[in-house]
Parts: sequence; structure tokens; C-alpha cells
Amino acid sequence: MKADNIPSKSLYILVVEDNLINQRVAAILLGKWGHTFVMAKDGEEAVEQWMKEDFDIVLMDVSEIILLK
Repeated sequence: MKADNIPSKSLYILVVEDNLINQRVAAILLGKWGHTFVMAKDGEEAVEQWMKEDFDIVLMDVSEIILLK
């Protein structure tokens, strides 16, 4: 990381979050840090996005692991 705490490489991130407030916080921070991202509301949507695109990383908490119905 650079001295000003901003990563030197922009990442393409899949964020999996069902809480609207947490989605907004993640969007603000990731944007501020120079990353691009896709937001998924649950594990099922995350799997669909992950199969369509090439992400550098997936951010997901354990409560989102219900993948497919």
C-alpha cells in the first residue's frame, strides 16, 4: 500500500452483502480506495455474477453462503 493508505493496484471485487447500509459503506470505501466492484445481495446472486465475470477477489461473510436453492 502507498503511504496514504490507498492500494497501488485497483481490484475488481465482487461484494456479497444483504444489508443496504453495509452495501453503501462498502461502495463508498471501495470507490474511495480506487476499486471497481459488483454488488450481489445474496450467495445465489453472487454465484451467478462470479460465473459471468473474472473478479480479483470476493468479499462475503459467512451468513451469505446459501448458494443455490
